[in-house]
Amino acid sequence: MPLHDIWNHSIDRLMLTMQRVQRLLEGKSFLSQNNLQIADHAVLERYGRSQHVELPSEFSAASWNIQKSAQALRERRLWTLIEKTLSRSFQKINQNDIVLWHERVHSVLTDTHIIALQECELHEPLKTVLAGLAETHDVALAQAILRGGHTPSGIATASVAEHNDLTWHRSDTRELVTNAAKMALYSTYQLEGSHLDLAFVNLHLSIFTTREQFKGEIAKVIHHLHQHPGPFIVLGDFNTWQSWRVEFLHEAIRKLGGEHVIWDHKSWRKTWNGNPLDHAFYRGLNLLHAQARRASDLKKIFNESDHGFLKIRFSAQSNIQML
Repeated sequence: MPLHDIWNHSIDRLMLTMQRVQRLLEGKSFLSQNNLQIADHAVLERYGRSQHVELPSEFSAASWNIQKSAQALRERRLWTLIEKTLSRSFQKINQNDIVLWHERVHSVLTDTHIIALQECELHEPLKTVLAGLAETHDVALAQAILRGGHTPSGIATASVAEHNDLTWHRSDTRELVTNAAKMALYSTYQLEGSHLDLAFVNLHLSIFTTREQFKGEIAKVIHHLHQHPGPFIVLGDFNTWQSWRVEFLHEAIRKLGGEHVIWDHKSWRKTWNGNPLDHAFYRGLNLLHAQARRASDLKKIFNESDHGFLKIRFSAQSNIQML
């Protein structure tokens, strides 16, 4: 057996062992005991309503795992200081920082037609961002868990056009330690210049999964897209930290007639073990430009955000013939 196969097999066995230990300790870990899975009927929430019924024929799409940027705000103890109301001067300073964080994130997002956010933990500052987006975008949030028993966390898709056919699925596996499931959010949109709707998939995959578990999660996405005859965009945080995951993902999308986005030479995407974690794929569209930027380049939105902001421009193909 080749050395890389032995290594991958060993990783799979380790993942399975850790998952068994997690099941035995479920509810006993201090990091996961207060993380409550949200009931299916309460997963999906919507904010605002777009004034547009379709996306323009040329449009921008973006994806960003926002959690570390938001977490940085809390880890600076800003929110804790406010909650404890230590003093009016502290409150004023911290509130100003929160307003600044909101303004910077909001300015980055609002000029984008359709946005996929991962790890949206709904503390007050992010609620404010989503509320601001809801003034111009139709926002859908697929909530996976209540962190600490009270703060919803999941993924969000926001679009200047109305969402159609919103559906979601929750991962079969849960993250180790935190016991959190991951989410996929599917939506479709009317696209100017195309008689076929655009399918948009916002995806966040678990990082500690075996080969078969990873393939199973990708298979759910492929099955969903098999039923869609028109153009599509699939993007998000795929946690492809092994080369075989990247290869499998690319091949699965290619079989659907999809292509991976080619980034410009200045692009930066988070990597682990030398492999990019964030990806974007498309079918039936013209790719005009794609860039992945460090959060520190985005008007310095608290440099601790460890995922790049992926932004892509597309145009609709005329006389498109799809599956």
